[in-house]
Amino acid sequence: MAEYLIVPAGGDYYSVTSPEGRTYSVNLAAETCDCADYLYRGQERPCKHVEMVKRLLERGVIAHRLTKKAAA
Repeated sequence: MAEYLIVPAGGDYYSVTSPEGRTYSVNLAAETCDCADYLYRGQERPCKHVEMVKRLLERGVIAHRLTKKAAA
């Protein structure tokens, strides 16, 4: 299983670290991220990093290690 680490980085910012060790900065208020997917699509729709942070906050989780099944 792959794990994402999501940690508050101050204010509306969250640090999201992927299973590959890449770290992205999510601004939840603006629903932006500095990942390639978000930069490519722009404001078309939020990337998975923004969605993960929103989902965890809805559940009342602030800092959380999110486990995702790795592709076979």
